[in-house]
Amino acid sequence: MHNCKIDYLRNQSWPQPFLEHDAYKTRGPFQTMANNGWRLHNTLSHEVFRPDDSILTAVGRNRVHWIATQTPANRRHIYVLQARTPEETERRVASVEDALSGIVSNGNPPQVFVTSKEPTMGSGEWNATLSRMRREQMIVPKLQADNTGTN
Repeated sequence: MHNCKIDYLRNQSWPQPFLEHDAYKTRGPFQTMANNGWRLHNTLSHEVFRPDDSILTAVGRNRVHWIATQTPANRRHIYVLQARTPEETERRVASVEDALSGIVSNGNPPQVFVTSKEPTMGSGEWNATLSRMRREQMIVPKLQADNTGTN
């Protein structure tokens, strides 16, 4: 009888008890995608480190500064792409931490993590070539002739 009463009360209050759970389950995949997007965005790849000594380039320092000062506080994590050797990876992390030490930011400084997930991106040369090809293939716009006889 007790279960019958619970079922009755549950049916009377439907759908209210289930809305929050459904909304949470629906938002879950989107939250995962947002987290992965921020992670890839905050990943410092091979291009921002000098190849000979694994020190940040000027572009890398600017990127670290932007992440430390402009990203939302809960997204201020820096991911350093793993290098070929552990020593090289340690030098990269030390270079990022050195760049962070000179930045004054509100709240806690960003944490630095090592990742093996490489962000997908193209070189500037490839992007410029693609853009140039698109412009060359565009149809030249032209106005239609005025057939009304008035000028």
